[in-house]
Amino acid sequence: MKKAILALTAAATILSVGTFTTGASAAPAQSDQSIKAVVQDTIYSNISMRVGEGRKIAGDHVTISVASPTNCLGLDGNGNLTAFSEGKGTVVAEWNSGLRVVYYVTVTR
Repeated sequence: MKKAILALTAAATILSVGTFTTGASAAPAQSDQSIKAVVQDTIYSNISMRVGEGRKIAGDHVTISVASPTNCLGLDGNGNLTAFSEGKGTVVAEWNSGLRVVYYVTVTR
C-alpha cells in the first residue's frame, strides 16, 4: 500500500510540474517574426566596353570599387555605367538578399 501511495505521489508531482511548466510557457515567449535566410553568394563576371559605351548594372547597391585611371568609368544613381576612357575597373553590385556580382571592366577604344 505504501508503494501505491508513493507512486501516486510521484505521479502527482510530475503532473503538477508539467502543469506548472505548461502554464509558464503559455505566456508569449516567442513572437511571430519570420526568419530571413541570408544568401552569401558572389558571382564574378568580365565586361568589355568601348569608350562612349554604356551599360545598365542592376542591384540594390552599385558602386565602382576601383578604376585606373579613375576617370575611365562613370556610374550614376540609376546604375548606368559609362566608359569614358581606356582603362580597367571593378564594379560591385549587391542585393539586399546577400547576392553580390563583381564585374571586372575593361575599356578599350
